[in-house]
Amino acid sequence: HKLGIRSTQNTKIPKDSKDLIIMSSKVCEIVRINEHAIGFMKNERYMSAAAILSQAVTRMENHVAEAEKAENDTNMLDAFSSTSSSSFPLEDDTSSFSVPQFAADMIPLDTRQESIDASEALNPYQLYTSAASMVACSHPSKVRDHKIFSNEAQHSKFSCILYYNLGLCFQMHAMSTAGAKRSSIFLRDAHLSYQTALGLLDEESQDLADMQLELAVLNNFGHLHYGVLNVEATASCLERIQFILCDITDDGDEPIPEALQCFYLNLIHNENLHLRAAAVA
Repeated sequence: HKLGIRSTQNTKIPKDSKDLIIMSSKVCEIVRINEHAIGFMKNERYMSAAAILSQAVTRMENHVAEAEKAENDTNMLDAFSSTSSSSFPLEDDTSSFSVPQFAADMIPLDTRQESIDASEALNPYQLYTSAASMVACSHPSKVRDHKIFSNEAQHSKFSCILYYNLGLCFQMHAMSTAGAKRSSIFLRDAHLSYQTALGLLDEESQDLADMQLELAVLNNFGHLHYGVLNVEATASCLERIQFILCDITDDGDEPIPEALQCFYLNLIHNENLHLRAAAVA
């Protein structure tokens, strides 16, 4: 199980860079809400974080609907202008702006409540307690204002990050909540959030940040199943984790980075569970 890691081409753009990226106010709004939620999570205010993340999801869907309408209107205008007999060219579109590509940057939540520490102390399957921040990771390109949200891949990544953080909020709140009935409600919400996040992932991406986000979702989804003794579902998550780790490593030539140790250790500590479920299948 000795694993190594490939290098990634992602280069983060410093927040204090002089070459500031001019972004749509709608993009900034989603990023800002997500960062605010992470601040709540660091202070163990999980339900406050969940409340504004839910608002961000709603706003995201509204922005996407607006973007799709704007895209359709633009396509109609382009079709009209291409067939127009007018000798006067249309004015250049002044609504375009520079946008970066975004990636998830995992932020450790450091603070842990005693009730969570106690429940995790003897657990061979550890929860991954890092939230996903939205970080610009590549050179910007010039696009129209609506394209950032009409682009399916970018929209899916934004939404996946929001749903992952939402699931982590519910999961950590459930683990720190007294009473099995109340806890089960939050665990159900976490389950739905992670399930939605999994459906939004780009499983074909070879970007390390995208892979780490997928590992985070799978790890915590598996942690939920492990907690209710769902062996088959837990093993399914572990199997996918193993596949991704193998895909991003170089046959053990280099040590696995610390950022991925949690996933690797969960895979090793639950190897018998994984193999037993595979044998039954």
